[in-house]
Amino acid sequence: MIAALSVGNLADVPQTYAEAADDVGWCKAIEEELKSLKENSDFANSIVDRKSITGFVIKLNNNVIHWKTKRQNNVLSSAESKYVALATCVTENLFLAQILAEIANFNVYPITVFEDNQSCIKMASTFESKRSKHINIKHHFVRECVTQNKIKLLYINSNKQQADMFTKQLAATKFKYFRDSLNVTLLNEKES
Repeated sequence: MIAALSVGNLADVPQTYAEAADDVGWCKAIEEELKSLKENSDFANSIVDRKSITGFVIKLNNNVIHWKTKRQNNVLSSAESKYVALATCVTENLFLAQILAEIANFNVYPITVFEDNQSCIKMASTFESKRSKHINIKHHFVRECVTQNKIKLLYINSNKQQADMFTKQLAATKFKYFRDSLNVTLLNEKES
């Protein structure tokens, strides 16, 4: 999933720590937007314990500023695995949004989140089914965020799921494509 936090115009922001800092180049980046690109999960793919993996990356002005990969507790379906990953990603985004609000008085809501699983999107809306009643309540806070207009969920094609590189074994060409789309530069390339 992709999540985008819009932060408005920096010209309207009063004097803050950002303006007093020596290097305020990041301020211009914040003006454009903070993006959490691609939450993803891989359902029961670990051959050791069959646990699913959550992965996501957050970008600021097209530069990676935060990423996470972690093993999930047991889940019963790929949609639940995506939903758990979505909750983790939204939590991290809300934390970063809160930091931006405190540092520079930004209003970043709603965060646009692009998800590649339709069932996950339905679970995060008001949809309730017998198959999802077992999901831990802590993950349903995503619904609350949607209702409160803190996040907006949109569908994105799985072929554009950059976080796959954090959760799955990929062919070298696809891995390099995602790596390059995240603006990751190999150290030996940078030196030459």
